Amino acid sequence: MNSCRKRIFALLAVAVMGGQINGCSSYTALGELAIADGGPLKFSAQPGAKWVWAGEGEVSFDKQPGWFRRFKFTSNSRPVFDLPVSASNYTANTLSISHVDSGLLYDINARWGKAGSIYYPRSDVESCGGYGHCSKTVTRSSCENSQSSYQSGYEPREHRYEKKRDSDDEAGDCKPVTETQTGNFSDCPGTRQVENTYRTFRYQLTVDFIGAHAPNEIVAVFTGDSEQVNQLSSRGVAGECRVY
Repeated sequence: MNSCRKRIFALLAVAVMGGQINGCSSYTALGELAIADGGPLKFSAQPGAKWVWAGEGEVSFDKQPGWFRRFKFTSNSRPVFDLPVSASNYTANTLSISHVDSGLLYDINARWGKAGSIYYPRSDVESCGGYGHCSKTVTRSSCENSQSSYQSGYEPREHRYEKKRDSDDEAGDCKPVTETQTGNFSDCPGTRQVENTYRTFRYQLTVDFIGAHAPNEIVAVFTGDSEQVNQLSSRGVAGECRVY
């Protein structure tokens, strides 16, 4: 599981399973590298750079600019390059990296688009808050000199507190006290059913490797598809919040 997915599962209690959730911009496309003259290529002039042949490959890319963006290419299970990417490399659904910036022998022009879209309905359950009888943690101010207690936030019906006086805090005699109370609150935890419509698709990626000194010469092309992406298309609340 990549780091982006881990962040999503940490943020969402109910996640869309069976594919990557939209909102994460990192993807990996599996596909094929085709070389114009059929022969192998060297992407770098550095000593030890290996020849790359046509065949299976994968490209990891971010479709949106942000922190720590990378553009990686692996050919026949061997790493070829791993490049940092900045916001200036992006234009709409394209990513361009000059050989001057990358140190490679070719300019890179990558572009992507959605393909194979399918819409489907699904019932989900989400957390909510509503009026009811429950136990919850509340914070109140206990003021020794005034022999009074003051609670912040919504007050349960079973507990009555005096109105807080500014003079109590100014005297420095008040301190916060946290406790669990049972009563009628306006924000008791609960769940509700939601009827959502999702869209599933894949990103089709094309990467042109262009001669550094021949802008019209495409020496190799990678084409591939990302993993399945699930995107929330529309939502509607099917029921009221049920407090538990």
